[in-house]
Amino acid sequence: MKRILVVDDEPSTGELAAEYLRLSGFEAILCPDAESALALLRAGNRFDLAIVDKRMPGMSGIDLCQTLKLDPATKDMPVIMLSASVNPATVDTGVNASLAKPFSPKDLASAVRKVLG
Repeated sequence: MKRILVVDDEPSTGELAAEYLRLSGFEAILCPDAESALALLRAGNRFDLAIVDKRMPGMSGIDLCQTLKLDPATKDMPVIMLSASVNPATVDTGVNASLAKPFSPKDLASAVRKVLG
């Protein structure tokens, strides 16, 4: 089973995304912010994909993606960026795909399957 890290500061959005993923056959772990996601990863937890909210207090999703790409342990982990306004420029930060909020379960599962191949 593929493990997916969901990082979103909005509890309802993050919980919804995690539940959609579980219903689609994935294991989903939810973190409320970038800092807790990094702590989880630095503790040795491995994920096949990260779904990251673009705008969060503290460390933004873009900053988190850049940090992940600089770390040898996470540099190859694909990232899907969630945003109320999808901006193609985020692709330069190492993001593999973007998904606009609000998203449907079908759109989320489709984006995940596309990125995971």
